[in-house]
Amino acid sequence: MITRLQVRNFKSLRNLDLPLGPLNVLAGPNMAGKSNVLDVFDFLHQVFFPEAGTQGIVYAFAQRGGVSEVIWKGGDDKLISIALEGVDENEPETKFRYVLELVAGAGDFVTVQNESLKLLGSEKEVDLIVHVQRGFHQFVNADGENLGSVGSTASALQYAPPNWAGYKLHEWVRDWRFYHLVPPDMKEPSPMSSGEHLLRNGANLSAWLMWLQTNSPEAFGRINEVLRDLFEDISHVKTTPMQDGKVFFAVQEKGLKRPIPVWQGSDGLLVLTALLSLIYSPPEFSGTLY
Repeated sequence: MITRLQVRNFKSLRNLDLPLGPLNVLAGPNMAGKSNVLDVFDFLHQVFFPEAGTQGIVYAFAQRGGVSEVIWKGGDDKLISIALEGVDENEPETKFRYVLELVAGAGDFVTVQNESLKLLGSEKEVDLIVHVQRGFHQFVNADGENLGSVGSTASALQYAPPNWAGYKLHEWVRDWRFYHLVPPDMKEPSPMSSGEHLLRNGANLSAWLMWLQTNSPEAFGRINEVLRDLFEDISHVKTTPMQDGKVFFAVQEKGLKRPIPVWQGSDGLLVLTALLSLIYSPPEFSGTLY
């Protein structure tokens, strides 16, 4: 679990120090920077896990129009800094601090000025990434074993070796999930075969709900339970297969003879149902961060 996020010079985030808990809600006016806080996590995920055959830092900046579009536009500082602090939920005594500092050069060229990963114990700190001469960062285990290094144009976490003590962070970030739910896309029936994971825009919501209803009736039941608690007129939601291999979900309201199909549902109800489906999805299909 992430307990603290610190950011400098990333988009509108000039100097952010944000404590975090298990559940966090960002609220504020338009242009306050809420989306940019979320994009920090997406940026790190793309740095560590870019498209195949690409270098993570280059890829992450390219998705945002280059470093000149990412670095804070209010000054001449060329350093972007992102730091995460957290705790291992399975081992609460194990805490970590990860720092990535990137320097923008001419022509959108970016180098890693510093990257570090520390395990923080009650008695000592252990450095798992060590900066060495000539712009390299070295993977080191707690016993001092050297597992190789990467150059200053790449993030060490992109190339983390499985036998490295910090590989757990690599795996944890891999399972971060990002969603930008789009109600018009969610109102379309979806192929039944597309339901094992909810797509980023939620377009396969109906198939995903059917998958939950079939494979995890407990999770599907909890979704219905919460919807009934929140909306006194709702009896339940259900999924219905179609002859063309697609599926749609519908809402049954009390006093109505026929259910309301997804394409007539309200945008807010669709997004809320999708959010509940993520919260209550089985642990083996859950992400480590949404």
